[in-house]
Amino acid sequence: MIKVKCNGKDSEIKKNQSVMDIIKQYNLNPKTVVVELNRNIIMYSDFENTTIHENDIIELINFVGGG
Repeated sequence: MIKVKCNGKDSEIKKNQSVMDIIKQYNLNPKTVVVELNRNIIMYSDFENTTIHENDIIELINFVGGG
């Protein structure tokens, strides 16, 4: 397990998880999420091959429709 900060909260996740793994863990739709990793926006095409490391800071912003 490694320690990260996700959406402002300290969390522990399994080692070698990808951004996509984290999105699935939170039951979010990858097509409606913007991911910021250490203050850098991660492109959707990079979700699978971007690995989370110890002490990374992750922000998941989920867009929902409505009116």
